[in-house]
Amino acid sequence: LLLPAWFAWVQPDKGARLIVSGLYLGALSFWSAAILVRRLQGSSRSGVAASVAGFVMLGLVLSLRAVYLLLEPVARVDPERIEVLAGISVLAASVAQVMIAFGLILLVLHRHADRLNRLRLQDSLTGTLNRAGMDALGRRVLARAAAARRPVALVIVDADLFKAINDRHGHPAGDQVLVHLAG
Repeated sequence: LLLPAWFAWVQPDKGARLIVSGLYLGALSFWSAAILVRRLQGSSRSGVAASVAGFVMLGLVLSLRAVYLLLEPVARVDPERIEVLAGISVLAASVAQVMIAFGLILLVLHRHADRLNRLRLQDSLTGTLNRAGMDALGRRVLARAAAARRPVALVIVDADLFKAINDRHGHPAGDQVLVHLAG
C-alpha cells in the first residue's frame, strides 16, 4: 500500500500507481479466491462459486490492466483508448464485486440455515438428537438397513429418579448430570 501512496503523493506518476495497485490488488483477489476454495473444499455451497469467480474476474481485470499499462505506458496511449480501458475495467470490476458480495451473502445464509437445522434436530444442552432428530435419523437408518437386509437394534436409556437430583442439587447440577450422561 505504500507504493501506490508513493506514486500518488511523493513522486506523482499515475501510470506507475495504476500498475502497482493493479498488480497488488489483482494478487490479493487471486489469493482471496484460493482461500475460499481451500477453506470450503468438499462442501457443496452454491454461492462460493460466484464469489470465487468474482475474485478471479477482479484479479484478472486488475492484473491485465496493469500488464497492459506496463507494455504500453500511459504517456504513449491514446487518451480515447485509456477511457475505453478505464470503462471496461470499472464495469468488469463492478460486476466482479457484485458476484463476490452475492456469493458471500449466500455463504452466510447457508451457514445460518445449517445452524438452524442443527438447533432443530439437537438438544442445545447435551448436543444429543432430540425427537425430531431421532425421527429423521431413524428413518435413514431403517431405510439403509432395509436396503441392505440387515437387522436394526435400538437402545433407550432412562435416567431413573432424575427429578430427585434436580430437587436436591438444583437445575444447574441436573444439567451437568445430563451432559455427563449424554457424553
